[in-house]
Amino acid sequence: MRSFFSLAVYTKLSLDEAAQILAELGLPRPRSLEGIAAGYRHTNYRVALDDRTLFLRINEGTSPEDLAYERNLVGHLLSAGFPTPPFASMRPVTFCGKPVSVFAFVQGAPIEPCALTTANVAEIGRHLARFHVATRDFQELRRNPFSPDRVVEMCDRIKREARRDLQRIARRLRDEILRCANSFEGLAPATIHGDLFHDNILWDENTISAILD
Repeated sequence: MRSFFSLAVYTKLSLDEAAQILAELGLPRPRSLEGIAAGYRHTNYRVALDDRTLFLRINEGTSPEDLAYERNLVGHLLSAGFPTPPFASMRPVTFCGKPVSVFAFVQGAPIEPCALTTANVAEIGRHLARFHVATRDFQELRRNPFSPDRVVEMCDRIKREARRDLQRIARRLRDEILRCANSFEGLAPATIHGDLFHDNILWDENTISAILD
């Protein structure tokens, strides 16, 4: 069943271009390259080397500051034993002016939302708890790009510009965000996942093998 969040490979990459990127990172030439039509923001490729497989992500619209934050957070999570893919190289590299990240490829597949069981959801909850425990001593913080104020702004834009049915949804979401906004006052700053779509969770049968992004 095709994910309803799966979109496209936005930035086309040839095998030779992938080889050049990997060479800049001190990695060997790939044997094959396969686009992964999953997610909604970045361009992703599966890259096969002679001895291993890598996950190459072309970051669409991500700042260098956000990538530096991600590298530091991933390193912190890995040191705490949290299941997230390690970077294959920490060197900065770009393609067509876009930053590129290369990770170890982790086996596993997302479970569609309609197929998630109560046990799956409990497993996700346990991993989120592990995430919050692991990041209690992570010192870096950044502003939430989907803060209540930001979501309200997006809803207002949808109300002005989108189809009528989407305008109704945006109005309901905006009202709910404003109703709940006061609940966030006084909470201590903390690191959250912030993008826990089903395709950012990889499963090996009923066990989570990795949490992405």
